[in-house]
Amino acid sequence: AISTRHAVTMGDRLPPHFGVVAPISFALGAAAIVPAGIFGFLAFKLAAHYDSEMRHLIQGFLAAAFPEEICRFIVVTFLIARVSAANKWHCLLIGAIASIGFSTAENTLYGVEIGIEIGLVKFAIATPIHLSLGATMGGLIGAFRADTNRRKRWLASALAAPMALHAVYDYALFQAFANSGHVETWRPEIGLAAVAYVVIIAVAAIVVCQAYLEDRKHQ
Repeated sequence: AISTRHAVTMGDRLPPHFGVVAPISFALGAAAIVPAGIFGFLAFKLAAHYDSEMRHLIQGFLAAAFPEEICRFIVVTFLIARVSAANKWHCLLIGAIASIGFSTAENTLYGVEIGIEIGLVKFAIATPIHLSLGATMGGLIGAFRADTNRRKRWLASALAAPMALHAVYDYALFQAFANSGHVETWRPEIGLAAVAYVVIIAVAAIVVCQAYLEDRKHQ
């Protein structure tokens, strides 16, 4: 809500051509589902050769977090590099918009393949995750552009932090839903997934607030 309201009220303070970059961010984020999906499909095939815990670890990291965050990182860095005078807030918005595009494409495919009800439920649950991870990545890339003394650290964090959080969350989900695709009894992995969900959103909230306050200082 803060992102949307502030983006609308920024007016001339947005960088040149940002009105064009925003829909392109959404479109490229949605298109990233193709390479991420192909890599994920191959990783799922690989995971099938392993026992339960290792299989879910491969599914959570190699099939989900790794390809999705790599593709998101490529899209976001590509777009940010082409926005003149982009500050941390602008970078954060690009990351968030690209992530909404990816989530929209992913959950549309789920709805078509599995059913509209499941697709809508997944959209409601997964979109805040993708949005938060994208905002975090964009904000950290913005910090990389602003802080010339610790550029390598910020750039590495922009990829590693979302990927690690995403991997833990998905691994916990795959473990929790190991029984016929649903949870019959309480399992510790459900708690781990819930904690990871909260941490992902909390980290994004911190990055958003910092970027917002820094941008306000320069008004």
